[in-house]
Amino acid sequence: IAKKYDAINHVISFGVDIYWRKKAARVIAAGDGENIADLCSGTGELAFAVANKNPQAATITCYDISDKMLENARIKNEPLRQQNKVWPRFEFVVCDCTALPCRDNSFDVATCAFGLRNVREPAKTVAEMQRILRPGGRVCILEFTLPKAKLVRKIYLLYFKSMLPALASAFGGDRSAYEYFVDSVCRWDREVDVAGMLTGARFSDVQVIKLNFGVAAIYVAKKM
Repeated sequence: IAKKYDAINHVISFGVDIYWRKKAARVIAAGDGENIADLCSGTGELAFAVANKNPQAATITCYDISDKMLENARIKNEPLRQQNKVWPRFEFVVCDCTALPCRDNSFDVATCAFGLRNVREPAKTVAEMQRILRPGGRVCILEFTLPKAKLVRKIYLLYFKSMLPALASAFGGDRSAYEYFVDSVCRWDREVDVAGMLTGARFSDVQVIKLNFGVAAIYVAKKM
């Protein structure tokens, strides 16, 4: 799935996922010289959106449990680094995001896009984000949700459950992987309160920004 991951995601979201990541990068507003940790980084799409928004960030460290995903991110980074006169220093670390191999208070910003839903212990991952951030550091989580408005939800679920796995399969994706994706989003929306999780991990100023009628959301907060 790693080789086709980005292309298939752009197709099944009709390109909206690109806008969502750009929006998250604008919201988090990484500053010059800041150090950024991108958890569950996958192929680095959010990390690169953050770098494009502020190329004068000092470092962006991409953490993911999949070496194949991070290898794709590493390959994508090379031409970007060469094309831009100013570009953050990227590091790619294969690890479990519930136990990051870094010191406390190491980063100014921690981000995660569409990955928290897939870790075994999401609350522990959020606690790790809190641990690695400096006091006053910001966290930004981009994740799928389901619309609350009944009519919108009904129409969206019709596409989401009936058409999305077939569309992904038609473009070369593993249908079973996208059936899991659909199930995981529905279960996540039903069982998990991300804002509450952030509050429970001692983050303050928690904000939730709904995207596209509530099919995704950006959660931002600050370490106390």
